Amino acid sequence: TIPDNAVVTLDSVDVLTTFTSAADTATIKVGLATNGDLSTAIAINDGTNPWDTGAHAGSAYTPILVKTTGARLIVVTSATQAITAGKCVFCFRYYVTV
Repeated sequence: TIPDNAVVTLDSVDVLTTFTSAADTATIKVGLATNGDLSTAIAINDGTNPWDTGAHAGSAYTPILVKTTGARLIVVTSATQAITAGKCVFCFRYYVTV
């Protein structure tokens, strides 16, 4: 859980297993429950996507900052198609303000 009054960014993504879906067109987006997105939805077949094996700088894809208005959970959503495979580790950075 990210605390109240935190300014949050997605720092990096280390993809251990490349993400796949039936037609390889699923999108993945990272955000905070109720407070907004930390990334844009990017299709796993997009040439610029961070969902292929390897370490990727989160800010290079989505330089988004979000300030929480309460303690929030991090939420990862997919759309278009169900994800059939994929595994990653996210690194978030935040600091708490008043």
